[in-house]
Amino acid sequence: MAAGWWPAGHWRQRWPALTCPSGSVKTQATSSLSNRARISVTLAALGGCAAAVPPRSAPPPVTAAPAPTIVRPVQSNSLIGQSPDAAQRLFGKPRLDVTEGAARKLQFEGTACVIDIYFYAPRAGASPVATHVDARTPDGRNAELGSCVETLRR
Repeated sequence: MAAGWWPAGHWRQRWPALTCPSGSVKTQATSSLSNRARISVTLAALGGCAAAVPPRSAPPPVTAAPAPTIVRPVQSNSLIGQSPDAAQRLFGKPRLDVTEGAARKLQFEGTACVIDIYFYAPRAGASPVATHVDARTPDGRNAELGSCVETLRR
């Protein structure tokens, strides 16, 4: 009986031939090998299996960005349809000028009220125009748009 963890012939009885996933035989274990030799032969044989692993698939193709959103105004006031430049000529420099995606928001502030004007392009390739306007007091309550426009006009 060979010295080691397993009785002689144990390796051959359980795994008579070491095979790769492809089915090819890499080595034949024998009972005359020591445990260290068995481990070395097994590792060497498994090293030959590396070529049998199928290649990874290619990453999925990158999809194109969605078409720009076209926003139609639902409000009717003197600011709807105006350009950002026209709003700045009317009220001066905005307190905030925020762009997010296809949208732009200008915020104008005075002591009595705050106006937020939202700009979107009416159609693909067109210059953005005001499509929505909010007016509120500095503490967040709704304000009447007409009087707020008159208060902030320079």
